[in-house]
Amino acid sequence: MWTMEGMEMKSMLAVVATCLLLTACGRNENRYTLYQATVMNPNLRKHVATFDAGDGKDYNALNCRSTQYLYQRQAGADARFWCESGPYRKS
Repeated sequence: MWTMEGMEMKSMLAVVATCLLLTACGRNENRYTLYQATVMNPNLRKHVATFDAGDGKDYNALNCRSTQYLYQRQAGADARFWCESGPYRKS
C-alpha cells in the first residue's frame, strides 16, 4: 500500500533525477571536441581532445580553436584538425 511519505520520496527522487539529466544535457551544449584526419585517411575522425570547462561555450570554443591552430601549424604536420560543438562522435 502506498503511503504519502513513500509517494513524496518517489516524487522527490524523480525531481532530483530530472535536474541531474537537464544539467548533463546543458554541459553537452558547452563542449567542443577536436578531431584529426590524415592525408592517408581523410575520412578518419580521430578524437584528439574534448574541451568542457565550466566557463561556458565561448571559452571552450576558443580553447579548441587555439589548440587546433597550434596542432595545424606544427612543422611537418600532414594532418587536418577541426573543432565541432558537442561531445565526441564517431561519425
